[in-house]
Amino acid sequence: MFEELKFAFFKHRDAGGQMWPDSFMRHLWNGNEILGRNFGAKFGRLEAGYKADLTILDYTSPTPLVADNLPGHFAFALNASNVNSVMVEGKFSYLNREFPFDVEPIYKEAREVAARLWKDMDNLD
Repeated sequence: MFEELKFAFFKHRDAGGQMWPDSFMRHLWNGNEILGRNFGAKFGRLEAGYKADLTILDYTSPTPLVADNLPGHFAFALNASNVNSVMVEGKFSYLNREFPFDVEPIYKEAREVAARLWKDMDNLD
């Protein structure tokens, strides 16, 4: 979601819009409500009764990182390369920049599917 937030913010600004990164962070936050409605669970907090989904970032900032400027850090500095670990439903699916399973078969299939997709796209009229 890092890149989506950046794209939305900069495209909006390019079109003359006046919203700041905090507006886009609120839109991302609303995703928790959408998830809740569609999956019948609670998302978006670290407390009992909520899904235990968490992304841990490695991020050293030369400027203070406080609640008031977090959206700015998302728009101007943070990206997927900062992700260290990801927890889904209380279990790590990515830990210390490594998947806890063999990803090569997945990548192999993805390469094969991508090659077919590109071939199909080349054959479009």
